[in-house]
Amino acid sequence: MRNSLWPATRIPTKMGGNHLHKNMDSKENNFCNSSSPFLCHALRKSLSAYVLFNDEDDGYRITWIAVDGGFDDDDEPIPHANSSSFENSPNSVRPTRKDIVVPSDDDSLGSNWEECFSDPVTGHRTNDDALHLSSHRSSLNIAFEVYLRIDALLSDILSRRQSSLFQQSPYYNNTFFMPEFFYNLISACPDSLKVKVVIVFSNKEKMMMHSSSAKMAVPSALGIFAEVNLFDQTYDELKWVQHPSCNDAFSMKQWCHSLALNWRMKE
Repeated sequence: MRNSLWPATRIPTKMGGNHLHKNMDSKENNFCNSSSPFLCHALRKSLSAYVLFNDEDDGYRITWIAVDGGFDDDDEPIPHANSSSFENSPNSVRPTRKDIVVPSDDDSLGSNWEECFSDPVTGHRTNDDALHLSSHRSSLNIAFEVYLRIDALLSDILSRRQSSLFQQSPYYNNTFFMPEFFYNLISACPDSLKVKVVIVFSNKEKMMMHSSSAKMAVPSALGIFAEVNLFDQTYDELKWVQHPSCNDAFSMKQWCHSLALNWRMKE
């Protein structure tokens, strides 16, 4: 599933000034201005918005798109410090890396996108001037954007799990390596800023074993279901799985798609 569009009612914002801070006490203000790996200062209620997940081969570009301005002018931003929707589970892992979720640079946010128009009947792209001048067309605004780096997430997971996953590997307690991996988006809850993904990767330990009997006891590929909190970059390891014979890119891709589909069907 390379692209996915989800409806949203809250949009992250970095807005500052009195509008954001006038209803916040000093503790909340410090929370919003800290140098911690928090995604945004606050959330704003949206009248009409969507979140687009675009696969960029090493993770997802996640874009909040507001329709016709999108914000409710009568609604005050909700500081994260006051929201119980973003509480982590007791098993949440706080990563050592700070680059799992990376906000897009504000200066380049608009230049990443190009405005185009489509025919309302065929859906094909068009340069019809009438569509440009139409008073009935909706205006789309790129309100916020981040990158969810699956490679950084997997790197953090494997660094923590080195002693349990690669006990017989020469890489254990040595230079970290990144195995071949594939991933798939399972589901997203944009208003709670949580995303579920599945990642599968090759087991390098098995590849370096010389004994055939030892190889049979070690899976060829491993997989993990994880839920990432975009707000503070914490994640939950929901479930670990293994496959005895996935040893090439095609079979791992197929296995990854199958795992994602089965999890979606359960939900």
